[in-house]
Amino acid sequence: MNNGSVNIFTSRRTNFLECEYWLVSKDERDKDKSQLTYEKIADGTFYAKIENSIENTSSVIAQTFMFDSNNLSISTNDCINDIKRNCLVKVFGISGIWRVDSVNKVPIKSIYQFDSDIQYKTYLELRR
Repeated sequence: MNNGSVNIFTSRRTNFLECEYWLVSKDERDKDKSQLTYEKIADGTFYAKIENSIENTSSVIAQTFMFDSNNLSISTNDCINDIKRNCLVKVFGISGIWRVDSVNKVPIKSIYQFDSDIQYKTYLELRR
């Protein structure tokens, strides 16, 4: 269950939120989120911190439909290279299952001298 890996050259001192994630294939995108997470074991875990507040916004589609959505941004130093858009994330301490809206990676330049692989700080934009 503990896929992903810990980056030993960075600190986890401020990353207190434990998160589980599920990789979603193209066949599973139309399934209900709660049904998918109930049927399938988590693909991995990582520790993260919240970067901004939970934002409740209104989304309008084709000037016809309007619905509410909640947005949240988290960041982690753990290696979670397999997370893509539409994957599911459960953040312990925050209710609900979130869908990954975007993934941003910033290289950590201070550890270039210790490792030949480039390590990244990953920012996840979550939507519910």
